[in-house]
Amino acid sequence: MAALLSLAVLVVTHLPAAFESHRIRQQVAAVLPLAASAQTLVDSNALKGAALDATWVPVALENRASIEIAAPTGIITLTFANIDGGGKSLKLIPMIEADAGLLPLAQAGKVGAAAPWKIIWVCTSSRTRSRNTYIMANKGTLESKYAPDACRHRASSADML
Repeated sequence: MAALLSLAVLVVTHLPAAFESHRIRQQVAAVLPLAASAQTLVDSNALKGAALDATWVPVALENRASIEIAAPTGIITLTFANIDGGGKSLKLIPMIEADAGLLPLAQAGKVGAAAPWKIIWVCTSSRTRSRNTYIMANKGTLESKYAPDACRHRASSADML
């Protein structure tokens, strides 16, 4: 009987937190497909040599999330107003895979259609770890437990610690 009571107490105390984490992960996952259109725009603008945020209109979503592109860097910020006190973000950082490793898209200059570079999107959250100082300086602030798997810890397989 005591064991059953202990189990019931554990379930009652931990179930709400587990449900809340699941709800937040679903909310974050719902925004990611919309961020894909921002990624496509940055990719296209980089190939054209245009401003990385050209023609982008910042998006504010009904679930109190927003998507913005930083003009000089192409970094896409997904900000969640109602998660963990508000203002928490995931950041999608455009990088160029070059012989020297990963370079920020903004520092690579005009990509151009004939360039041998490949744009790699690095998704970052609060616990992202990387040897790349640019990635570490621009990482997101959303707790990793709420982030999609690709955004949790390592910046990319090419840049692992």
